[in-house]
Amino acid sequence: MYSAWIKLDDSLPWIELEKAFQTKAEAQKAVQEVLSKAQIKISKLPNKKKE
Repeated sequence: MYSAWIKLDDSLPWIELEKAFQTKAEAQKAVQEVLSKAQIKISKLPNKKKE
């Protein structure tokens, strides 16, 4: 049995997929499906004031 974890960035925690997988290949395929369906939002940060 395999579990799948996703790490997006060092500042974020690991995300574990709920399902357990019989093979490593199944786990990898599931991670690829999750990442292909991920919605990404990019927002503009305000400029920092110079002091």
